[in-house]
Amino acid sequence: MLLLLGVLGALAFLGLQPGGAGATHVTPTVVAGNPTCSQLGYGTFELKVDPVPSGTYARSDGVLTVNLVVNAAGDSFDWTSNIPVLAVVAKGGDKGNVYVYNPAAKGDTGLQAPDNSSGSAAGLSHISFCYDIALEVTKTAQTSLTRTWDWTVDKSSETTSLNLSKDQSYEVSYDVELGATSQDSNHAVAGTITIKNPAPAGAGNGAIITSVTDTVSPAIAATVQCPVTFPHTLAPGATLTCTYSAALPDAATRTNTATATVDPASKVKGGSGTAAVSFANATATKVDECVKVTDDKNPAVNETVCANDLPETITYKIDVGKAVSGTCGEHTYVNTAKAVEQDTKQERTDPHTVVVTVNCAEGCSLTPGYWKNHADPTRKQFDDTWLELPAGPNTPFFNSGKTYLQALNTSPGGNAYWILAHAYIAAELNGLNGADTSAITQTMADAKALLQKYTPTEVATFKGNNAERKKFIDLALTLDKYNNGLIGPGHCDEDTSKT
Repeated sequence: MLLLLGVLGALAFLGLQPGGAGATHVTPTVVAGNPTCSQLGYGTFELKVDPVPSGTYARSDGVLTVNLVVNAAGDSFDWTSNIPVLAVVAKGGDKGNVYVYNPAAKGDTGLQAPDNSSGSAAGLSHISFCYDIALEVTKTAQTSLTRTWDWTVDKSSETTSLNLSKDQSYEVSYDVELGATSQDSNHAVAGTITIKNPAPAGAGNGAIITSVTDTVSPAIAATVQCPVTFPHTLAPGATLTCTYSAALPDAATRTNTATATVDPASKVKGGSGTAAVSFANATATKVDECVKVTDDKNPAVNETVCANDLPETITYKIDVGKAVSGTCGEHTYVNTAKAVEQDTKQERTDPHTVVVTVNCAEGCSLTPGYWKNHADPTRKQFDDTWLELPAGPNTPFFNSGKTYLQALNTSPGGNAYWILAHAYIAAELNGLNGADTSAITQTMADAKALLQKYTPTEVATFKGNNAERKKFIDLALTLDKYNNGLIGPGHCDEDTSKT
């Protein structure tokens, strides 16, 4: 009740009384005479339409434009505007209806002047649209961050141990796999704040700006720098450009609001503008995006790898046999891959170790093909090592039903028994010929046990990944390496062997 009386008292002071001609959205009050918008307290600017035919009207400042539709009787009208209007005064006779909009509106219908003495709406003499002009604040928001990569290097090889003869070459293949993870930090936003005074030229239309602030949601205050000191009067039509920056805790999407505050005495009101803060297209300062990859034993490895190259594996070989050439016994050969990060120079390393045994015993090994081609005692190229067997080439070969030579001449046809038999016979003859067999002592014992346990017919039934068949094949592979000089004392030059 007190609030209502206060409002009625204020209206009476201005000569306003409750009116009866309600528009579609608000009920007017009646005011006597011809007070201006400023006198009524509704805005500091006014667009007066006099006379009032239908049409489009605008002040010379171009800020407010109104579309007016007046009925045929000239006593009622509808209106729309391009900016919000605080109040509309519909004048007819010696009084006017004041339609007040809170919040400000951009249109209404069915507005009239107060009723005349006959009780009908008076004809419209003029219409006033009351509005404020506020500073136009626009801004940009450019995000930035620092992206730092942390690298890993993983060096591997299938070879971890070697048995070599003296001066034997053997290349070990290495894979160096590179990886990196990135982490973002130093999130920030910066940009410009542009403030324009859209008021028309005229005395008192300068905006008295007292401060410019900028806030990033929820409540992060930015640092603002303007090329003027405050309070600063911004002339009509003039602009002021400031810059701002703010550190942010993360890459969350936020809203950035700039606010220009004015002195209460300023006719032009303050304003604000917003911009979205998104890191979708942030400017990234990149740290350690690339690394330089080297190997301490292979100078040919010298590559630059960057994050956009991943996944990346560098493959190369090193002749480990040559590296330990001429030195008998066991050696620990270590070589290290290194990745140096381009900016911080942080080093990431991974070593790989190969245990190399250099066997300096006399003798050398020969292949099954050699022994098969040198088994005929009637020919000049006969190798009399065959005679070291109990019955020479005709010595029975375990339970195979064949002699050593017949077994060597039997095509395996996929039978794991004959595959192992070929490798075993050559290895046994190599040992009888003086080649050191210490590298295959256990392998020969395991092979002998299998060859004694099974017949070729039984092994022929072992198919695919049968566990027993796999034993035959694995043993044959090891003996084949020995016969070819990949392990053990090394391979003989068959051209200079016995003829």
